[in-house]
Amino acid sequence: LTGDGQKRVRSSPESLTKPPEWVSIPSSVAYRSYEAIDFHAGVFGENASNITDAQRMAKLVRACQAVAIRSCNEFEAEYLNVEAKIIGKPVIPVGLLPPERP
Repeated sequence: LTGDGQKRVRSSPESLTKPPEWVSIPSSVAYRSYEAIDFHAGVFGENASNITDAQRMAKLVRACQAVAIRSCNEFEAEYLNVEAKIIGKPVIPVGLLPPERP
């Protein structure tokens, strides 16, 4: 979410410490205060490229016909459906990938 969307939904680090209103399923997923400060600054803060990471991600999603996510319907079907609704594109769960060998 960028621009006006960021201002409405994720306007401050504090806004990341509770589940967003637009998640239509019961959820307790949220950042802790100390996590939210760093995450918000990293994603929405200015950087050397003069485009925030949130703006870059928004451009990528707008340019795609679908989004592949490392997950599976058996574990996160509701979240995958919410993601598809938010971005307005098909979300393709690619499954849980095995960890790399050390």
